[in-house]
Amino acid sequence: FSFTSYDSVTAVSYVLDKVSYADYYAVKTDSAVFHDALHTKRETGDSIMSIKNTVNGKNKSQEVLLALPNNENIRRIRLIWHGDTMYVASAYLHPLNAQAPQVNKYFDEVKILKPAKPTTLFKKKTKELLQDLTSGNAERFAKAADRITEVEFDETDLPMLKEAMVKQYTDEEENHTDIYDNIADII
Repeated sequence: FSFTSYDSVTAVSYVLDKVSYADYYAVKTDSAVFHDALHTKRETGDSIMSIKNTVNGKNKSQEVLLALPNNENIRRIRLIWHGDTMYVASAYLHPLNAQAPQVNKYFDEVKILKPAKPTTLFKKKTKELLQDLTSGNAERFAKAADRITEVEFDETDLPMLKEAMVKQYTDEEENHTDIYDNIADII
């Protein structure tokens, strides 16, 4: 979802949307979760002016100020981490309005009412990815085949990856020999 509104009196655009992390996504730290979410929301030429850790309700959050290229406006972003989802509240505005009461109210009043499910972002999903490759389900196979080059693996994954090298990977439409090349590149 994405919601946008514009205040014509102050010339501030407000946006609320979310980042849903990709299948098999796993990280080791909170910082990495915020970094990756911000990366999806930065546009070419944006410069980070400041980053500050905050809290929205019971959710960890991070406030980011970005300088926009080729104009004097900035973008104020609040990343709000809720379970396996990152909600993103942002405002495009002139720097003089960055801490205006109505802008602060927007960021402070964004609350997620539904309780967060426990996060799975710190759980490695190597086993699930490799199982989906051999599941016989074309949709699960395609999803895993698409993500295998995006997932970060480490030494603890080597036994499973070596075992995966000798399995047969096919779906109903074509033989995916590039899976072997991808696994070999990872090892």
